[in-house]
Amino acid sequence: MLFVEGNRDWEDVPTWVRFLISVGYRWQQDLSIRRLGLISLPSDSAAAGLVTLGALLRDLENPNANDIAGHYAALARHAQQYLTSCRDCEYRCRPDIKKCGYDLRKTYSGLCLAGRAAGERSTRDSFATVRFRQEGSDFRLDDLLTVNGWSDAAVSRVSFFNVRTEKFDRRNENPALVVADGHVSFLKATGRSEFQQGDILGMFSRTLERDALETLGNKIQSWSQWYETDHELLSRIAPIPRGIAVTVLRRKSLQ
Repeated sequence: MLFVEGNRDWEDVPTWVRFLISVGYRWQQDLSIRRLGLISLPSDSAAAGLVTLGALLRDLENPNANDIAGHYAALARHAQQYLTSCRDCEYRCRPDIKKCGYDLRKTYSGLCLAGRAAGERSTRDSFATVRFRQEGSDFRLDDLLTVNGWSDAAVSRVSFFNVRTEKFDRRNENPALVVADGHVSFLKATGRSEFQQGDILGMFSRTLERDALETLGNKIQSWSQWYETDHELLSRIAPIPRGIAVTVLRRKSLQ
């Protein structure tokens, strides 16, 4: 599988992309242990979309599996089915009738993408710069995420929270995992009543202004009374590529 971002040359899927997809794939949606996470990168990127894609792929696979060795093959299968078959299918996702692959109707256990501060269009445009190529077919990241209205297909498996308008694209109470695109999105998500039960995982660029970085740092520090570093999850997603920093906190158990 090949990868390209923007107007660059096609290349093998780089380490940082593999890592972000694997974070979403490995993240456990366990409502008995709430987690908050932040991933910082050297520059602006479609990181939130890649993490969301990984979480989506895990749900399409066996949810009890812990081996991610084949998740790029899963990506290829998902891309081929969703973009070459589903959009023109005469059924509203009936693999039992069509005898095709994934059942895209199956409700994900609460996967929500909280978009960029500038709104939905800005979020989608960022993700649209990322493409994958498999066996001569190209697939855009924004299409693969199945967000409502982002492709021609009728089935959507990822809900969207518009940070600018503070509106959801559908009713989605208490999602198990919220992936937030940017520091503003992350901070708003942590304050939303709908997101207080599930995990929140935010992405941001270290090119932020100093004041914004300090705001994030102070927010993390304010949770120290109730949260602690989740070393187990950090070990699960290791190794972390150079240039990327990850913070994962888990709610402390009641004594």
